[in-house]
Amino acid sequence: MRAARVHELGASPTLDDIPEPEASEGRTAVRVRAVALNPLDLSVGAGRFYGGHPPLPYVAGCEAVVERNDGSRAWFFGDGAGVARDGMLAERALVAEERLVPIEEGALEVQLRLGCERLLARVTRFSSEALGLAVGREVFAVIKTVAIDRRSLSRQSETSEPDDQMETFDS
Repeated sequence: MRAARVHELGASPTLDDIPEPEASEGRTAVRVRAVALNPLDLSVGAGRFYGGHPPLPYVAGCEAVVERNDGSRAWFFGDGAGVARDGMLAERALVAEERLVPIEEGALEVQLRLGCERLLARVTRFSSEALGLAVGREVFAVIKTVAIDRRSLSRQSETSEPDDQMETFDS
């Protein structure tokens, strides 16, 4: 089975062939469908995470969407994956059942091919039908991110005056 493993802190993971994981210690082996690369993964791999790192070499990745043995899908994070033990950046991985969060049945996984790369997204069945998505159909995707300043998340009462540091706009 293929897995991305960190052999040296501060270096990029390498694609290795490793044995498939076997269920043990309250964990079951699942198929990994998608893996997020988080700041936590980067910090652990760089050797800057306060909690240390798994023994080298280790499989990176602390978060993933997985497929259970019954075919259902779930989101997984934690349980030491990619931080204290091998993580999720592999074809199969070990997870604790109680850490799995089910993914609703109505969602579809969509794979966009971007040259030699792939982007996975989840859309509702309603959106899929409204957009006329079909295997092999060419689509255009607008990909964006949003960053929010934490200070803008605090709410002021309606009677208070705007903060001097808060930028206000008149419409």
